[in-house]
Amino acid sequence: IVRDSIHIARSNVSLIGEQGSLLCLADNIRQPVILIGSPARDVQPDKHVFNIRVSGFTIDGNRSNQGEGDDAEDARGRPHLKNNGISIHGAQRVYLDDLVLQNARSGGLVISQKSRTIFINNVVFAANHFDGIAIDGGHEVFLSNFKAELNLASGVSIDTGSSEIYMTNGLLQKNAHNGIFIRHTRSATFRGMDIKDNCHHGVFASHSDDGSRIVPGSGVNEVA
Repeated sequence: IVRDSIHIARSNVSLIGEQGSLLCLADNIRQPVILIGSPARDVQPDKHVFNIRVSGFTIDGNRSNQGEGDDAEDARGRPHLKNNGISIHGAQRVYLDDLVLQNARSGGLVISQKSRTIFINNVVFAANHFDGIAIDGGHEVFLSNFKAELNLASGVSIDTGSSEIYMTNGLLQKNAHNGIFIRHTRSATFRGMDIKDNCHHGVFASHSDDGSRIVPGSGVNEVA
């Protein structure tokens, strides 16, 4: 039972779970289960942490017991952070493998603050309150052999100037909005994707505003 966020705030750290390891957020904690990087609102690249690995856990955000209302998604005392399974908030060369990220009050995994060179393999993103995985201004993200299902927003969301996104061998099914939502992104490649039974769209690609106008240079470029 996790009663405060596990914060990896320095470089060269590995957190490895033995078989069957479960990290479950306690009731009404309202923090990311694991925070990699800085809790600051804005994190400059020279403050990033490097060479982080998290492997071998089921991470459960206990979303039904984190409160109600619009602010229940916000981390207590740090509303710029969210109650994610894992938040990568200013880090480079991060390796995530053999994980289940489920039942978070916000997203299963959120990559932000210009984090880059992220390798994700054999991860399940399931039943999170918003997206299974959200790449929110991340770069050089490699996601392979994954499943995103039963999330209440999109299985995968890519936005906010992200670039060089590579996804292979993914199953995206039964998400309440889209299999993949992609906007304001440059260079994204998807191969071997099985996208089915999502409630709105299999893939939704757009420019960066609400659809009323197209902002030059803000759309989706170089998608394969």
